Amino acid sequence: MNWFAELVSSSPFLNGFWLFVGIVAGAAIQHLLNRLTAIRQSKNALRVLQTELSYNLQEVDYFKKHILKLKGRISARQVDNDQLFLPMHRFDYSAIAPLMNAGYFYLFLGSDRMRDYLEFNNFFRTDNGQFLTEQLREEHEIGKSIEMLEWLEGRCDELVGKVTDLPQSKLSLSGTKLITKKT
Repeated sequence: MNWFAELVSSSPFLNGFWLFVGIVAGAAIQHLLNRLTAIRQSKNALRVLQTELSYNLQEVDYFKKHILKLKGRISARQVDNDQLFLPMHRFDYSAIAPLMNAGYFYLFLGSDRMRDYLEFNNFFRTDNGQFLTEQLREEHEIGKSIEMLEWLEGRCDELVGKVTDLPQSKLSLSGTKLITKKT
């Protein structure tokens, strides 16, 4: 037993022991700092996604007001076919690609919410606006433009309903899942 006490109290053993403790403490601190950085980056990515979505939801409101104005002008027969236009050029999806590339988009939304968000995204695009404008003009020629605009209003409400909870969501403690805030 005496040899063990001498070994533990020897200078080489104490130096090695404290070196080991320092390495373990350094690794633990580095792991903690990396985790905190990852959580901060996740929170920033979520804020970017929420900001973009909030902006686009405001654009949906603008779009619906435009539809309402078109319905009034069509009802009053104050619009020509070439004046019919569905503006979707103001929607912005510039933040999605970097979030997809970094994996945050998939991580946060999961498959169901991702499908809903992409359905929203794909509907409110410039090229779909051009397609719907052409379709509206064709419907206007046969006297069914009001019905199409009413369908568009319903479609807007349906798509908005699928993504409305995202701007109010927060991250789980792990920083990898979205939790819908209770209001």
